[in-house]
Amino acid sequence: MPAQECLDANEVVELLDGVLAAEARARIEQHMDACGDCRGLVAALAMARGDPSATELPDDRLTTQAGGQK
Repeated sequence: MPAQECLDANEVVELLDGVLAAEARARIEQHMDACGDCRGLVAALAMARGDPSATELPDDRLTTQAGGQK
């Protein structure tokens, strides 16, 4: 099975907006578990948007990777 491609801009925005279906969100979270680049991208965008939930994204994986505080 080929490795999943990194997230595109639409997936990142939809993830942060909370509009993804459960299956799509699970797929993206699984990808981010293995991809530091995507974790960092999502975390940086969440923080840049002033998203108060940025520190509450799945298991704090995102903010930890971006140097945020728990």
